[in-house]
Amino acid sequence: MAASGNGTHVRRLGSLFLLLALAGPAIAGEKSSLIVSVDAGSSGVSADAVRAAIGKELGVSTVAEGDGESRLSVRIQGDRATVVFTSGTEKIERVVDLPKEPAARVEVIALLAGNLARDEAGALLAALAPKPAPAEPAPPAVEAPRASKPVPRPAARPEAKPVAPAPAASESRWRRGPLFANLSLYSPIAITPDAEQRSFDIELGLAYSKIGGLTGFGLTVGHLRIGGPAEGVGLSGLWTRVDGDQKGAFASGIFSHGGGSLRGAEASGILTLRDGDLEGFQGSGVLGSARDVHGAQLAGIAAWSDGAVEGFQGAGALARARGSVQGAQISAVNIGGDLRGAQIGLVNIGESVRGTQIGVVNVADRVDGLPLGLVNVVKHGRTQAVAWADTQVVANAAVKYLNGPAYTLIGAGYDGGDGAAAAFALGGHVQLSRASYLEVDVLYRYLTDFRDTDSDPDRHLTAGRVVLGADGLGPAGAFVGGGVSHDVDSHGEGAKVRGYGLAGVSLF
Repeated sequence: MAASGNGTHVRRLGSLFLLLALAGPAIAGEKSSLIVSVDAGSSGVSADAVRAAIGKELGVSTVAEGDGESRLSVRIQGDRATVVFTSGTEKIERVVDLPKEPAARVEVIALLAGNLARDEAGALLAALAPKPAPAEPAPPAVEAPRASKPVPRPAARPEAKPVAPAPAASESRWRRGPLFANLSLYSPIAITPDAEQRSFDIELGLAYSKIGGLTGFGLTVGHLRIGGPAEGVGLSGLWTRVDGDQKGAFASGIFSHGGGSLRGAEASGILTLRDGDLEGFQGSGVLGSARDVHGAQLAGIAAWSDGAVEGFQGAGALARARGSVQGAQISAVNIGGDLRGAQIGLVNIGESVRGTQIGVVNVADRVDGLPLGLVNVVKHGRTQAVAWADTQVVANAAVKYLNGPAYTLIGAGYDGGDGAAAAFALGGHVQLSRASYLEVDVLYRYLTDFRDTDSDPDRHLTAGRVVLGADGLGPAGAFVGGGVSHDVDSHGEGAKVRGYGLAGVSLF
């Protein structure tokens, strides 16, 4: 208990040092600065804004770098922020959940940093303040002693014996078993009758094992249940459940559930569910879930994170992260928050994307990179309707998705006879002036006849194009261009290379 009390005073003393270190120079008329380092990650929050808000909250100036033993560091990861104050060898850390809006996030972080200093120091001052001594009772009025009888002195009270503190509940609950190993048939039928309240180095079970903790190796043919923390290796044929934090490797044939965090690896045949954070690897045949993921999460059908993902998330059907993604998501459908990396699938959905989305349909609020897809819907991008005629196909219409210097185009064309063509283009865009632009792209079309015969096979049409366009005509624009075209039939015969020309209009 004494060690715990000393630790509390040391932590509080660190916060008091922070206040005194900042107040001291101000009293002396000197300018004081607090070193505040901010790692905002992909949260969209400005590090300078966080630093300024903390300075305002504490009433001091702040700098990003400098020399000094005392400093504040802020790390934003997903929907949580960690604020750490260090002074010499002492460190105080707090974690807080953040709201969605960036401005509100900055305010919450500044309040946490201020309370981290003020609350700790205030508690210390209260604890160190001298307590008033208890008032001594007034001596009772005593009659003048008679000469024949002296006044007796009051008998001294016996000193109270110190009472030993009761053991903590966690210590008594997960105390070591009488043996280093336990054997279970079907809990509570086991060598140790109260095994569910004991921790063992080895647990071997047949149908159902239930122990308090594990610090080595556990193997159960049926269901392995650990009520507290587990370190080492845990295996079960059907179902593994661990209520506490885990370190090591754990596997089950059908279902695995973890109530705390995991540092290591876990896998199951069907479901792998975790309430806490994952740092390492999680694999599942059907569904895998965790809070924050730092490492790799793989599932046959769906991989789900209730927080942020740093690393890789992959699944056959759905990869979902409620927080930010730093790394890659690969699945048929990928859904995440702010993305720094890549999403690869049929449908990709993100918020602020720094990297790429590769798929059939890509959706994002903003993209700082290159989205590659048939349909790219970017909230802060530009979507145009375009129509043109060229020397390969008479009439063409398409939707053009322009995001920064890159664009994709998807549409169709009619050759004026009995043929139609599906079209796709990928290109680059350079704004020459407010009303003019230059584009270079590659256009591919597959031309098929309504009456397909061997004498008139389908054709592959390709064109490399250079286009000069003009905007500023109200909602409309116009463009012309040229290049080189190549076409060949579906049998690989009749290849032709020709000059290419086009002219068209755009809308929006």
